[in-house]
Amino acid sequence: MSFKRRNALIAGISLIVMAIAAGFSYGYVFGNTILEEDPVATHHAVTSMGSLFYAGLGGWIVIFLTDLIVAWTLYLFFRDVNRNLSLVTALVRFACTAFLGLALVELFRIVPFTRGTGAADAEAAGMEILSLAGSFARIWSVGLMVFGIHLLGLGRLGMRSIHVPRWLGIWLIFAGALYFLLHFARSVIPGSEMAVTATERILSVPMALAEILLAFWLIFRGGKAGKTA
Repeated sequence: MSFKRRNALIAGISLIVMAIAAGFSYGYVFGNTILEEDPVATHHAVTSMGSLFYAGLGGWIVIFLTDLIVAWTLYLFFRDVNRNLSLVTALVRFACTAFLGLALVELFRIVPFTRGTGAADAEAAGMEILSLAGSFARIWSVGLMVFGIHLLGLGRLGMRSIHVPRWLGIWLIFAGALYFLLHFARSVIPGSEMAVTATERILSVPMALAEILLAFWLIFRGGKAGKTA
């Protein structure tokens, strides 16, 4: 197996693992334990589903680690296309991972609440949990804005490569622009939350598909000798 093929497989499999972990930790665990605008229900969910919350944290750790692996292996895979652009793209992803690490500190601060407080303190504890979860979401939103820049770089590398299908490079650029614009608006434009959330619901599938399609291409075609794109 060639060096390029090995890096394609590692990056592709890591992306799939990351997508599964994100679906579990954010889509399932976060969605079922952090209930916005209802601090009492949030407190009850976190205390009654402590084991699930811990599993979700484990999933976030998997995402953090695989993100580092993806950043490095994609650099190695694309460096013969343009070494400088590939390096900058990898460094941007490392920065995105750093934002995830900062955000996860806020989630780990919720851990003491899984042991419960008393019924009289349920609302106050729930408000604190929601505050920490909100802080996590805000920091991670900045990280996703940086992630959009990373996808723009990947898309540019894909379009410069003679092996990557041109449509995949275009899709990565399109998704990267959406990630950047939506999370830029969420982070810096007051009162944009509802509009951004509504837009995300419409565009979330094509945005998420960009990396999933890249992952499958890397697994089945990346680094293999054959026809150019």
